[in-house]
Amino acid sequence: MAKPIKKYKSRGISISVFNNEGKEDRSFHSFQVQKSFKVDDNWKNVAITLGTNDLQALSLLINRVLDDELVTTSENEIEGN
Repeated sequence: MAKPIKKYKSRGISISVFNNEGKEDRSFHSFQVQKSFKVDDNWKNVAITLGTNDLQALSLLINRVLDDELVTTSENEIEGN
């Protein structure tokens, strides 16, 4: 698997950004969203890879949920490397 060009982490969720080569020397990004959690004594991971359009749609939906005040936040704990 290719190495991500950037990775963001917060509270067991990470988004890794990958650079991909397309047709005619065009590059594009893909984004792997991963959730890590513990079951008994074992760590589990669930991941999905999204394209730019999918990531933008996910962002729109998350913002709608936040706008409806269905989620409360204690503090911003986003880390970028």
